[in-house]
Amino acid sequence: MIDSYPKNINTPVGYITYLEPRFLILKIENSVNFQTIETVAPMLDKLIEQFYGSSVWLLNDFRELRINLPKRVREYILRTLAPHLEASAFLVGTSFSKILVNIILNFSKSKHPRKLFNDQEMALAWLRKLKENKF
Repeated sequence: MIDSYPKNINTPVGYITYLEPRFLILKIENSVNFQTIETVAPMLDKLIEQFYGSSVWLLNDFRELRINLPKRVREYILRTLAPHLEASAFLVGTSFSKILVNIILNFSKSKHPRKLFNDQEMALAWLRKLKENKF
């Protein structure tokens, strides 16, 4: 279990930041490594391992995303993470990342709340409100 917050954990495609218990940011830095399931799987395994069997509120920071994710990879990510999420916010910075995330949100089903943001503080506030309403 983590002793203090925030805490960063490096992965092959970026890093995970724990802001508080069960409240994380996944920052994508190297989208080139996101092209195959084989390169994405270790990052997802490491991320899920950090959940300690709990579901989490997750901010996906895709501001650095510069290339399209193959459909097979998108579906794998969604299928792998979905059972572990209470809610997920998607932070975008470029028109390209906004289009890509909108495609993901519009063409995939989810049982948890999801929302697209341009501003990190607004995304975090939305997730915190959902978390507070849960308990």
